[in-house]
Amino acid sequence: MVALLSLALLPLALARPSASPAFEVTNLYTFEPSGRDNVSVYRVAFNVTDPSDGGATSCETTWPYAQWDTGYPHEFLANCTDKAWSFKLDDYQDVWDFVLDVKHVSKKKNGKKIKRFAKGTVDAEDILQCTHAGSGFSICRQREGVAFPLDVYKEVKV
Repeated sequence: MVALLSLALLPLALARPSASPAFEVTNLYTFEPSGRDNVSVYRVAFNVTDPSDGGATSCETTWPYAQWDTGYPHEFLANCTDKAWSFKLDDYQDVWDFVLDVKHVSKKKNGKKIKRFAKGTVDAEDILQCTHAGSGFSICRQREGVAFPLDVYKEVKV
């Protein structure tokens, strides 16, 4: 009987803990300049929350028009209102087509730190509503009422 009970509980013992909840992005905004003045900058800005601990911040990056295809952040950039957050743009094609990759470092009650990495694909079909002006600039905003979760793909305890 004990052996049967042990076998019945084996799947519970082997079950993995539930994954961390996805980060939540709101107010995603992107801007592509026309280039007419050759001074305007590309811009990506967003708010993000980590539901696992309630941490939240606003992040933004800009880069020069002349560096349209190289100036975006390739490595994690800590340009958020809370320095425990950083982000980069992967697989960048345009301000309406890239992967947003966000890192959040939080402290546990025991003083240890945990780093969470989460990402999601930004596109003009599902996430963004874009306006392309005749003069050449483009403005994109997160679609009204559309959630943009970033799936946690890595968690490191430090």
